[in-house]
Amino acid sequence: MEFQNYIKMIEKAPVICLWGVLKEKTSSFKLLGMNQKAKGAFNINDIVGKDILNVLGIKEKVNDNLIYEIIKNNKKYTLEEYIPILNRFYEIEIVNIYDDLFAVWLTKCYDYSQYTKEILDKLNILLWVKDKKGRYRVTNLSFDNYGKINSEDMIGKTDFEIFPIDIATNFNASDQKILNKEIDKILTLTFIDDKCYNSSLYPIYDNNKDVVGTIGLCIDIKKNQSAKDEAQIQKKMLELISDNIPDHIFFKDANGIFKHCNENFAKAYKCTKEEIIGKSEDEISITNDKSHIRYKEEDAKVCSAKRKIISEGVEVLQDGSKVYTETIKVPFIDENGMVGGILGICRDISHRKEAEVEFERLRMEFFANLSHEFRTPLNLIFSSIQLLDMKLEQCKDNEENYSSIKGYEKYINIIRQNGYRLLKLVNNLIDSTRLDVGSIEYTPKNCDIINYVENIFDSVVEFANQNSINMIFDTMIEEHIVAFDLDKMERIILNLISNAIKFNKKNGLIEVNIDCNDKFVEIEVKDSGIGIPNDKLGEVFEKFKQANNRMTKVSEGSGIGLSLVKSLVDLHSGKIEVESRLGEYTKFTVKIPNVLVKEDTYINDENHSSKYIENIKVEFSDIYLNLSI
Repeated sequence: MEFQNYIKMIEKAPVICLWGVLKEKTSSFKLLGMNQKAKGAFNINDIVGKDILNVLGIKEKVNDNLIYEIIKNNKKYTLEEYIPILNRFYEIEIVNIYDDLFAVWLTKCYDYSQYTKEILDKLNILLWVKDKKGRYRVTNLSFDNYGKINSEDMIGKTDFEIFPIDIATNFNASDQKILNKEIDKILTLTFIDDKCYNSSLYPIYDNNKDVVGTIGLCIDIKKNQSAKDEAQIQKKMLELISDNIPDHIFFKDANGIFKHCNENFAKAYKCTKEEIIGKSEDEISITNDKSHIRYKEEDAKVCSAKRKIISEGVEVLQDGSKVYTETIKVPFIDENGMVGGILGICRDISHRKEAEVEFERLRMEFFANLSHEFRTPLNLIFSSIQLLDMKLEQCKDNEENYSSIKGYEKYINIIRQNGYRLLKLVNNLIDSTRLDVGSIEYTPKNCDIINYVENIFDSVVEFANQNSINMIFDTMIEEHIVAFDLDKMERIILNLISNAIKFNKKNGLIEVNIDCNDKFVEIEVKDSGIGIPNDKLGEVFEKFKQANNRMTKVSEGSGIGLSLVKSLVDLHSGKIEVESRLGEYTKFTVKIPNVLVKEDTYINDENHSSKYIENIKVEFSDIYLNLSI
């Protein structure tokens, strides 16, 4: 039969087709079947015996007299409608194929997506869609900065096939954060062909909520032509001001591309501003010192930390003179908290460096004079005290004479102790200044660190006991040779033990432990004293900082000691750590590298030991007790 041949033709048709029976009396159109193409969109069990309007989901959206119109047209009826179940507009063609048997053809309507680019261009919106492999699937982007690139040329390509490697790497890194679900959106400022856009990047999900690609949007932030004109005026004014500032000024976008610079910056690179705009550091670098690598690292740090950084550099001119520069880089943060660019200012600070050198010379000269002016009268004071001590000793043989002057011995000790305190302050000030300018001598020797520290420990035990403090020395090894500066190490150990006595409690305990591993020798000084508050731990090594209340401690100090200790530890390429619990304990740990200097033999500290007593008197002079060691 003819209609059976028609059905066979429908089965092989590349267009969706359904067929069924239209009953004029009941005004119903019941479906009977569908072709192979339709089986990708419908389930056979969901259509057989069902009304066509219900199946297509358009009952509420078309004329109620649809069935009447089909019957009236007899052979063919056509309408254009949105089919909700297929989520697309279709042209629906209903054809009578035999008696009351009708075929329903669904033909896709014209695809209006070709007009999308024109619409987006009118809205000043740039759009791109990439798949998981980073290939552009849809875009209306075009560029002049990287060579003439049209949107048609970008389809099917990745960023690495289009842009320079550093730019492509930045784009790819953003895509990967979205694809890996690290973040669900990226908002930033983007500069394209001298226009500033608010840029957004979002994930594209499939039905299983898996990320299958990324979609990006850029919206021009200029709202109208008058605003654009005003911006042009302001731009000209800023350029005029910028070009007349002696400093080097530049602005980069988040991808490291220069968007602005002044005349002095361009002159430093021996080119024009136009030759710099649109290029990266790699492209404008004129030296072989790899400084552009450091600049890029600084840019990355500014963007990640979202704070300004200040760096200094030096350039050696052909005549051998040096030019010192200071560069300040500030992040340009948009309203969404994203870094859209970096503002940089570079200036010549050679005059400042010269002034600093002169200031340091004057300071060193001042402290050298200070040392002389203080030490001369101090030497006279100590010499006078020695004479008085000798006289006291001589008078001891004559009890009558000794009893008359015995009371003055206390005042002599007060003069001696405060002389030591003044000497300690002068020594600390001078050494601190020398450390600041790097002029202090550092002479490491190979020596037994265990024996050295133990000798210092033994020299102060009696003093600690007189102050009702017990001391314990412990070590995991009996001997260990390592390189250190003997004088500097003595200052370190004496200062830490002095602090442990100052801030300890009555009948307290001081523990000195030594251990070593492959990398470090560790010297621990722990006391059972008043402790340090957590919020003050970070300040204990700062100059002129004192973590404890001066009204509650049994000592005086300048606040230089621990700062000096840290600097002396740094001289050894070591480190010092502090741990404390308020009201319970404080522990300082000195770590010096477990290395040797190139010497045939090691030295012992027998000759050095003779200095301990005098140095201890100086170091412990700011404790409110008479010294009798």
